[in-house]
Amino acid sequence: MVFGGTLAWWLHAPLPMGTEPLELAIEPGTPPRAIARDIEQAGVRVDARILFAWFRLSGKVREIKAGNYEIPPGTTPLTLLDKLVRGEESLRTLTLLEGWTFRQVRAALAREEQLKHDTAALADAEIMERLGRPGVHPEGRFFPDTYTYAKGSSELAVLRRALHAMDRRLDAAWAQRASDTPLKSADEALILASIVEKETGRTADRAQIAGVFSNRLRTGMLLQTDPTVIYGLGEKFDGNLRRKDLQTDTPWNTYTRTGLPPTPIAMPGKALCWRPYSPNAPALCTLWHGATAPAISAPPWTSTTAPSTAFSVASPSESKVLRMNLPGLFISFEGIDGAGKSSHIETLANAFRAQGRTVVTTREPGGTPLAEKLREMLLNDSMDALTEALLVFAGRHDHLRTVIGPALARGAVVLCDRFTDATFAYQGAGRGFPLETLSFLERVAQTGIAPEPDLMREPDLTLWFELDPAVAAQRLTQARSPDRFEAQDREFFARVAQGYAQRAAGAPERFARLDAAQERTLVWQQLQQVLVRKGWLQPLPAQAGAPS
Repeated sequence: MVFGGTLAWWLHAPLPMGTEPLELAIEPGTPPRAIARDIEQAGVRVDARILFAWFRLSGKVREIKAGNYEIPPGTTPLTLLDKLVRGEESLRTLTLLEGWTFRQVRAALAREEQLKHDTAALADAEIMERLGRPGVHPEGRFFPDTYTYAKGSSELAVLRRALHAMDRRLDAAWAQRASDTPLKSADEALILASIVEKETGRTADRAQIAGVFSNRLRTGMLLQTDPTVIYGLGEKFDGNLRRKDLQTDTPWNTYTRTGLPPTPIAMPGKALCWRPYSPNAPALCTLWHGATAPAISAPPWTSTTAPSTAFSVASPSESKVLRMNLPGLFISFEGIDGAGKSSHIETLANAFRAQGRTVVTTREPGGTPLAEKLREMLLNDSMDALTEALLVFAGRHDHLRTVIGPALARGAVVLCDRFTDATFAYQGAGRGFPLETLSFLERVAQTGIAPEPDLMREPDLTLWFELDPAVAAQRLTQARSPDRFEAQDREFFARVAQGYAQRAAGAPERFARLDAAQERTLVWQQLQQVLVRKGWLQPLPAQAGAPS
């Protein structure tokens, strides 16, 4: 009895180690005794023989998986073995920025020390051949986003994910093209999108600029856009665009050649909204600086355009200035109960407000009077999994229709405590409800919502607060009285955590993983870095806005 009590205490006690997370690499075929020794050598101050004995006693010694792991402070022998058995590898992130060229993408890959540099000796054409696209130029073919990867992953694997992400975006955009677009193919749409991406850093201006280019293509006019000339100059461009550069012919010089250049010139991003092919832009417009719009002339704008711009529409009697609001931004916060995500929502809201954005904070289940009533039922009343799922999606549809959609249409930032990923994690992985049924309900409930009625509405970014279920359980014991979900056992939350991991793996361009085991200020720093890298948030001073 004494031994059993001592063992139970030891299994739930934090392992002695420093204040920084430790890295552990387990190679395929490593025997369990050597794994225990590697853990000790990594910095965990426990006799390897004791760890090995625990592994054997658990009966899971042969289930430990190879991989690269991170052991944070607070890890217990129980949670450590659970991590190794589930193969919960530590993930790194790599951000590819909108407007980057393929040369910049390759440089970013080369800087990642934990990636296997399997493209270093390859030419651009060889890389595309390895990716299954022989003869395709790589420029603009990769979607700019934040990608997660495990230590030792290959550069080609990351590029393949970015390539497929761009394929999906481009196919969806081309399917929605206007009937009278002058563009002849999805490839031409990608080229035009890349030019608009380089022309302006302000999302609200892009559709208008694309409309000008579309009209010029339709009438056979020269596009006369500086970014294409700069791209054609390549490494010879020294930061100053001269008249002789505009007159020097290259395949990308839109001052000397009509039509689109032969390839994209950069990576266009999601913020372009993928709708630059509509005829609803004014037939004549110019970008201008100052209060008075000039007459139509060439070039219509330059690559040094200020971030905030205005358009003038030429008419016989007046020049009308159109000022567009910033587009809406939809960010969801996900994680198991106890992960601490809710405490960061108001902090991020205040950071956005301080930089002039309108912010709507909301939650799921809930967010509307109807959905809040459903929330009470979901959290407190007994029901089967199908009833639970139907109520969740009913509340979500009302939430999207009356709160989230209108807020996004107004250009607001929407911060939502949980969204559809939670349904797949809790009802799907946690309760074992069929995922195909959840996918059907997702399409029904989340399609037809303004401002994008033809698309299924999902977050632009999902912040995933990842936390070991055992640590979360310890936090919950010190919090409020648990509701029906919070009262579930640890095995349930382990399945939920795995469900979140599967959702993240299926949408890596949307998910950003945050290590929620760290102190709140460190978690806030991770969160802030994600938003800054995407260009959605200006860098804040050290400790500014950090949750207390």
